[in-house]
Amino acid sequence: MSARMTTVRKARLRLRLILGAIAIALAVLALTTLQGGGGASRQVCAYTAQKISGLKQFSGLAQRDISCALVFNDTAADWRSWERPWFLSSDNPDEDWARWATRSGKNRTLVISQSLFPKNVGGDWLGAGARGDFAPHAKALARNLVQAGLGDSVIRLAAEANGTWQPYSLGASPQQQDLWRRFWRRTAIAIRSVPGAHFRFDWCVNTAIRPIPLSNFYPGDDVVDIVGVDVYDFSPGPGTAAWLSSYNASDGPGEVARFARAHHKPLSIPEWGLSAKAPANDPGFVDGLAKFVRNNDVAYQSYFFAHDSAAQLLRGQRALRAYREHFGPGGDSSGT
Repeated sequence: MSARMTTVRKARLRLRLILGAIAIALAVLALTTLQGGGGASRQVCAYTAQKISGLKQFSGLAQRDISCALVFNDTAADWRSWERPWFLSSDNPDEDWARWATRSGKNRTLVISQSLFPKNVGGDWLGAGARGDFAPHAKALARNLVQAGLGDSVIRLAAEANGTWQPYSLGASPQQQDLWRRFWRRTAIAIRSVPGAHFRFDWCVNTAIRPIPLSNFYPGDDVVDIVGVDVYDFSPGPGTAAWLSSYNASDGPGEVARFARAHHKPLSIPEWGLSAKAPANDPGFVDGLAKFVRNNDVAYQSYFFAHDSAAQLLRGQRALRAYREHFGPGGDSSGT
């Protein structure tokens, strides 16, 4: 073998090793993007009534820095405000979530609850969306988010559609549900097509509302990154029993977890909390949810720190201690 051929083979081997190392690094980066680069699953998030000051208050209660926030853009009245969410240009520093998320030196994640269309859209929105008529608006939304530095956010698209309270809620027939599924797909594909878009899409249902088979409106593995389930402690009984009741309910955490595993997707719990209907100061529901997080592949969980759920945590010291134990500094379900 000539010296020249030996040199060429060595160069090719070095190139293969370098490309292999790059591939591994990219895979690790993809797995840790949602977790802020730390590699830990089960990221701790919170919804704090759209206020940054509320997130600071919640961080104090949790005794840890909360670097993941949930915000909503599901009440836009027209396409203009739908395409450019309020938190991109708010005059109120307490609502300037774009600045919060992109602040230099901070690893922060914004989870955006995004509707499929603004409230003033009438007519056959389901057929129009399934055809892709609204795709240009979805691309405009993506461009605005990317331009604001939020191109790596989580988009919780059309959450809780198995409920009945949203303009984009599912219809009753399998045909309507299939159109809805196609609409969701069209929107996600349009958003992803924009340069600089590295969003992760969370397909999320609500526990025990309508027992619609998840497969009827699941958009597909190629467009869904995370499978989510919202769950609240609405039972008047003890928290442990309430958790088990919710866990075993239709479209509850148990069923959704099995569905996510079958599709090789991580879970999320974008909304959870204690309600005024539940026994005050009962840590059982918190314990049950924390065990679920610990025993499953959960990308993130977000406490709904507003209204009754905030009041219950503020006045329930045992429940708050349980939250800190599981999700505070060094908690066994915190991902730290």
